[in-house]
Amino acid sequence: MSLLCIGLLAAAVEIQCVETDDFTLRWQHSVEHSGWYEEYQLSGQQLQLVESAVQQSGAGMEPAPDARLIDGWWVSRPATPLSVPELVLPDSAFTGPMHLCLQETCQPLRSWLTGHENSTAPVRLFAGEQPLSQDDH
Repeated sequence: MSLLCIGLLAAAVEIQCVETDDFTLRWQHSVEHSGWYEEYQLSGQQLQLVESAVQQSGAGMEPAPDARLIDGWWVSRPATPLSVPELVLPDSAFTGPMHLCLQETCQPLRSWLTGHENSTAPVRLFAGEQPLSQDDH
């Protein structure tokens, strides 16, 4: 199992890490007010985008050329997952909160940071390292 770590950018805030191999980000587009989501898998120290979807096109949210309409969503799965070392996610005053979904639990992204739910600093997501267990020494 991998670790997904969540912290505030440029702040001395304790980082929260959660065991998971994948996660989903969900939000409403600030102009179109329609749904958008991205699914990621953790691979070593990388976050890999494996699927993205939008409910409609417009205002900078065009479906990818390979997107297929599935249950009202334009879903795209890249042939090669896009890998990044971290995501930096600012909030917008024009949308509701971005949600982080782990397994079947979706919560506002900032609610994963105990005591910092009202901060306006961008949130940073990255893959953490598993601590060695006593058996690994």
